[in-house]
Amino acid sequence: MTLLVNMVLIAVPYMDRAMMIRLWISVGTVGLLRTISSTLHRVLMSL
Repeated sequence: MTLLVNMVLIAVPYMDRAMMIRLWISVGTVGLLRTISSTLHRVLMSL
């Protein structure tokens, strides 16, 4: 995870705003999907 953050920080100066927005949207989507799936898994296990 920290390696990914370092790579992003290194890549930032070479990226334009559109790429940054696209990157953050994809990261946010993945995080959201992970949260939803883990929550669903917990709910199903508690049934």
